[in-house]
Amino acid sequence: MFLQDVATKAYVDARYVVEWWEPVWTPVENVDSVSNVECQYTRVHRAAGGSLVTLEGTIEVTPTAADVQTMVTAPLPVARVGTENIEGTASFTNLAGSDAGWALAGVADLGAGQLVAIQYTPGSEGETHRIGFRISYRAA
Repeated sequence: MFLQDVATKAYVDARYVVEWWEPVWTPVENVDSVSNVECQYTRVHRAAGGSLVTLEGTIEVTPTAADVQTMVTAPLPVARVGTENIEGTASFTNLAGSDAGWALAGVADLGAGQLVAIQYTPGSEGETHRIGFRISYRAA
């Protein structure tokens, strides 16, 4: 299905539309503060039913101490099919510029519904880290 964009006169694939997502992040482990920088999702509808949802975004997290694993969660914008854990990609950067490294984006059912979980291992105490992530899952 294609729609015509009035501004550009070009055709847009209506099966793939970017939508802004403003999740409410909940600290789970070793987090002083967490804030949403910018998050979005796309949903690609499939002819056979169901769709593929891709979450992308950036959040900022301040850990409670140095060298601790932190974890935050947020509700999914679109319900998913299944309850298995799904892993995505993520990385973090220390905004002070002194550290960068790995992070983990995941979709998991943590007992309170379907949630997105982001966790990472920082190296500096009291400094804000920016985490970028991308993860996809199947939705109804």
